[in-house]
Amino acid sequence: MLAHQTFGQGRPLVFIHGWGANSALWRDWIVQYFSGYQVTLIDLPGHGQSAQLSAVDEADNMRAWLEALLTVLPAKSSIVGWSLGGLLAQSIALYHPQRVDKLVLVASSPCFVQKPDWLPALEVSLFSRYFQEVKHQTLALLRSFFALQTIGSTQPKQLLKQLLPLINQVLLGHTQSLKEGLAILEDTDLREQLVAIQQETLWLFAEQDAIVPVALSEHIKQLQPKAKVMQIEHSGHLPFLAQPVETARMINAFLEGGVGG
Repeated sequence: MLAHQTFGQGRPLVFIHGWGANSALWRDWIVQYFSGYQVTLIDLPGHGQSAQLSAVDEADNMRAWLEALLTVLPAKSSIVGWSLGGLLAQSIALYHPQRVDKLVLVASSPCFVQKPDWLPALEVSLFSRYFQEVKHQTLALLRSFFALQTIGSTQPKQLLKQLLPLINQVLLGHTQSLKEGLAILEDTDLREQLVAIQQETLWLFAEQDAIVPVALSEHIKQLQPKAKVMQIEHSGHLPFLAQPVETARMINAFLEGGVGG
């Protein structure tokens, strides 16, 4: 079972973090700004305090990770997913809609890797390098990936200082989970399925994000017309750290009032 913790009282609200991180990254922010909810924080497989999954079929990483998440999710909850966590949250909403109330996708995408008809994403060559480095140069890879996340923030050096301790919390012996997460990011393409998401959905994009380009917001408006799409200024891939008050305000307003406005 994945490591998770639940605290507070109110409507169930789940937070799913991104690749290479863990729930500790945003716990303080969540505690400060979401006190009115029963919050569940989850560490993804091989991240934070969660062990790796055993006997995962390389062709079905997404299914294995979703099954693990479903075992610790409340019966029904709103889900906030950041980056990879947002991709997983989209999949839960699509394949297990009865488990999701509202959906908040922070600096996320339905397709993280560029394709001939999809340019607001990461280059294929970058993912190829990540796969090569993840086993033998894990520390260097995590450092460079964390640095990429801080680009576009007003105080990138300070943010990087917050991120670097996470390297010691990533279970570096669990490189298989890091590879599985990369494979999910590389292989998953939910663009055509977004229109099938029935839950009220908020997409939050960061103005200077170097991983999920803000230009993606215009595509999302076409792919999921009923969704609410908003931008956070003066931030890179970590808006909840770079602009904590504004990010929390947008999410809370959506959870409390829906997609109107």
